[in-house]
Amino acid sequence: MPDDRGAATPPGQAGRRRGLLVSLVVIAGIALSVLVYQALAGQERRYAAEQFRREAQERVTAVQHEFSKSTEALIALEAFYAATREVGRDRFALFTKPLLAAYPFLLSVEWTPRVSAADRPEFERALGAYGGQAGPIMRVDNHGALVPTDELAEGEEYFPVLFTEPLESNRVALGYDHGSDPQRLRVMHRARDTGHMIASERISLFRVSADRRERRHHIILFLPIYRTGAPRQTVEQRRTNLEGFVTSVVLIDGLIQQAAMAQPWADGLQFHLYDTTDGSDPAPIYAPRRGRRSDGPMALSAVVSRAPGGVYHERRFELADKSYSAVVLPTHGYLAGKTTRWPEATLGVGFAAAALAGVFVHRVSSESARVAQLVVERTDELTDVNHALRRLAEEHRIAEEAANDRASELRARSKMILSVTQDLEAERAKLRSENEERRTAERRLEAVLDASDRVAIIATDLDGTVRVFNSGAQRLIGYTAEEVVGRESPMLWHDPVEVSHRGRDLSESLGRTVQGFDVLVARARHGAYDELEWQFVHRDGTRRTVLLNVTAVRLGGQLQGFLAAGVDVTERKREQERFESVVAASPTALMMVDHSGAIVLVNDQMERVFGYRRAELLGMNVDALVPQRFRGSHEAYRRGFFVNPEARAMGSGRDLYALRKDGSEFPVEIALNPIDTADGPAVLSAVVDITERKQAEDRLNRYAADLERSNAELDQFAYVASHDLKAPLRGLDSLAQWIVEDLGDSVPQATKEHLLKMHQRVERMEALLDDLLAYSRAGRVFGDAETINLTDLIGGITQMISPPDGMSVVAAGRLPILRAYRAPLELVLRNLIQNAVKHHDRDTGCVEISAEERDEWVELAVSDDGPGIESKYHDRVFGMFKTLRPRDQVEGSGMGLAVVRKTIESQGGKVWLESEGRGACFRFTWPKSAQV
Repeated sequence: MPDDRGAATPPGQAGRRRGLLVSLVVIAGIALSVLVYQALAGQERRYAAEQFRREAQERVTAVQHEFSKSTEALIALEAFYAATREVGRDRFALFTKPLLAAYPFLLSVEWTPRVSAADRPEFERALGAYGGQAGPIMRVDNHGALVPTDELAEGEEYFPVLFTEPLESNRVALGYDHGSDPQRLRVMHRARDTGHMIASERISLFRVSADRRERRHHIILFLPIYRTGAPRQTVEQRRTNLEGFVTSVVLIDGLIQQAAMAQPWADGLQFHLYDTTDGSDPAPIYAPRRGRRSDGPMALSAVVSRAPGGVYHERRFELADKSYSAVVLPTHGYLAGKTTRWPEATLGVGFAAAALAGVFVHRVSSESARVAQLVVERTDELTDVNHALRRLAEEHRIAEEAANDRASELRARSKMILSVTQDLEAERAKLRSENEERRTAERRLEAVLDASDRVAIIATDLDGTVRVFNSGAQRLIGYTAEEVVGRESPMLWHDPVEVSHRGRDLSESLGRTVQGFDVLVARARHGAYDELEWQFVHRDGTRRTVLLNVTAVRLGGQLQGFLAAGVDVTERKREQERFESVVAASPTALMMVDHSGAIVLVNDQMERVFGYRRAELLGMNVDALVPQRFRGSHEAYRRGFFVNPEARAMGSGRDLYALRKDGSEFPVEIALNPIDTADGPAVLSAVVDITERKQAEDRLNRYAADLERSNAELDQFAYVASHDLKAPLRGLDSLAQWIVEDLGDSVPQATKEHLLKMHQRVERMEALLDDLLAYSRAGRVFGDAETINLTDLIGGITQMISPPDGMSVVAAGRLPILRAYRAPLELVLRNLIQNAVKHHDRDTGCVEISAEERDEWVELAVSDDGPGIESKYHDRVFGMFKTLRPRDQVEGSGMGLAVVRKTIESQGGKVWLESEGRGACFRFTWPKSAQV
């Protein structure tokens, strides 16, 4: 015979080839493990940076919110001064104590009047009367001590503290002249000229000890107060009519601590705050303490350069005419705490898997190795896709919650606008009624002089002695005619401070000195119409606001005396002030438009929203706030509203846009409310900027489209993965059967058992792939919702699974009828009933299905009388690939209950397990009406 052994591969060479193949597989596994480790480590770092960004945003938002709240106390105090004619020490303390309690980061609230050089002695006497140190106005010298201020030249002025709260801890500040500090004086002049609240730079308080001064951070807010009713449209008017400032000292440390109490912050975040009003040189306002004492704040560029790994968050915001920049840095410990040991664990598992793969390759064919590698790759891809989907779902949930919060806020504002509008209508109606009564009283002056007790009629001679004092005057002022006529002057019930102020104004306008009684009649003496509001002091000390009309009485062309007619308008004045306060304090932009389209009333929010000053808006045609392309139709809509006025939303079913001063457009919602005024019909419009809501809706639509596309890709991937993985598994199963057929009876018993186990593992892997495909599709709605009789549905499931003899499936009581998707509900019930039958430990048993309706939900229960499940496994059974018995005893992938939970949660329900001793009960909730 010819010798053909030379054509065969020598045994040594075949061994070397197998060794080379094993080495290549091991090296490839190690390389793949390193790549996976690097990818996971990078993902961990990105996740930690994203977590930091969200938490830093929450911190900055909380601090910005508290910063905004720091201005509310001064705004409330400004309204208090506008509504109160005279504010004393007790009334100031009574009003400010609740504000200090509400804003604990305010160290003090002060009233700082404007005091001229000539008025200095009078102020120093008043300071002593109000509990201060009855001495000179003080300043701080170069050594930090309080010393008397220098005498100022004529025309210059002081800004000393007259009232302060809390008094005990700030008594040393009484009489301190803020104007003696050039930095504070610049801020006050800026606040006076603009009429706005202005914040100072970071300051050190003279009444704080040196060690605390280094470690605390303060700013002062200055808000100008002008004389009530005086014009302040121009800078010159504001300088002339300034009465003083309400100020507050803000402890930045306390403000940030208050923000921390309102918002749970993660540890390991460092917060810095800089004043960036001067963009070229940001000034540090707040820096975290490092060690027992602060090393001092660093420059903004130095703080950013210290950010670990270049990770930091910066946001700019405006407050009190200042620009601020908040910078948040993470610590190295914070970033380390946001990462896990998964990359290292994955690397170790990868090395172990590479070693096992080498052993496996040494024992099986190259086809089996390819299948194993394909399984690993597809599993990694599926894991990455699942991670991406979870992140996308979380972003979608956050966007949806933000949109819901914004919608709730808008609904609340709409309700508030309607309420405010109704109150305004009532106030307007009352004011119209009182104005009509006053005009009627003026037309019937002769009758009033005879018998009216509603109008105070007072006549005097040239020197001011009262000659006529009717019953209306007696009721208004509290004195009898016998006590006043021929004995007293009207100066008896006039406020001397008010008379002094009016006298100073008259002296300036008339060019001569006007004082005493002449202040009341100076204009009437020269034939001018004189109608003003005055403060009358009642005999019991109370004050009344009186609309006083003064007329000169002439006989034969000779001046004989003066006649005054006064009407008590105290209540009307209070109502008018309340009306103006409500409009001004409204968080929504409000404007009133007359029938011609002219704007006659606006609040501060209108200025902020549209970018115009109040003086520019008043008198402007409302069409100027509408984009050019809508103006033609808007005029027709406006005229149509006055034909049929009713409270309603403007532009129902249409997108509305408004036009700012800078030419930019923005989406709005507008509520219209008709109002009758003394000048004719008008409409009160509430304008809400819905830019953020529109942006949130757009983001939500994009997220929905992305989610739908991702779901479609996941379906395609799951199908392809299942198909590609099943093919090599079937090949392995066929190879095992061919080995048995080829060897026949010569196969050892141990080898038969190994091949049988291989066949069982292949079948289990195919079942696992089917379950993974079902899990990926769980919660997805197929088909249309339909009316489902639960009793019929359970009967059909029972016939499908065919329980063994002795095992019964029954419905307890009458089950409800639902409007639901059949496929997901049938999937849940089938899995739960199958599990109860499969895992029963006896030949006979019962599975019972019951239901209980709860509002919009139905609670279903699948109970059995089997062996039960220990409480420590109640959460584990719902995990993926989890079984309570070895897979050699009960065939299954451990995916059934995971699919059940995912399907139920996709419908908004929840599932839980109840089991004590024998028997187990799976309960879950399902909506009565289908949810998409």
